[in-house]
Amino acid sequence: MQLTIDHKAIKRALVWATRKRRPLPDAVLSFDQGMARVQLGPIDSEVPAAGYWPLIAHFSGNWLRAVVKTPPADGVLSITYQGGRVFAGGFSAPAELRYPLPEESFSQGANWCAAPIAKSFDRPNSHKKQFATIRKN
Repeated sequence: MQLTIDHKAIKRALVWATRKRRPLPDAVLSFDQGMARVQLGPIDSEVPAAGYWPLIAHFSGNWLRAVVKTPPADGVLSITYQGGRVFAGGFSAPAELRYPLPEESFSQGANWCAAPIAKSFDRPNSHKKQFATIRKN
């Protein structure tokens, strides 16, 4: 799976996350109809993108901040998933994938589920993250 996103567009969308060095929550990335949807803490934004990304990915928000703060030479950020990790701009991080729920389609304009999915070996106390937060747009 690979997704290409304009670096300036995603940097503008995540400007809050790149300003200060503070711990960030997990990021959620999905793709539908030419738009990548990124949720990071209070930010829930859509940016134009291209590629193939049929699932929803959960990964470190701190990793996403590092990727966004390092501009690629050609101005295009390429994010790939392989073997349980996401890769972009020389950085990689563990990631979890899941299938989107029917109500998560962009075209329907319905709820966005931000349920952190954690493996017990990736994060301590992951058993405490067994709930989902559902926001209406």
